[in-house]
Amino acid sequence: MNSIQDSIRKLIQQGRSQSWIARELNVSQPTISRWCSGEVSDAAEAGLRLAKLVERHSRRASKSA
Repeated sequence: MNSIQDSIRKLIQQGRSQSWIARELNVSQPTISRWCSGEVSDAAEAGLRLAKLVERHSRRASKSA
């Protein structure tokens, strides 16, 4: 499993949908699905954007807990 797959799964475990992730990253939901399944190679820019999203969402989740 790669970091993109890990990041997507972490967000999904936190209650976010693939559609939500796609909107936040300005990509299509099928793109998120392909990243999650490993069909598309790990793109550096997408990985950075996804890591920032996970970080931002994790901070919000911890503040509301």
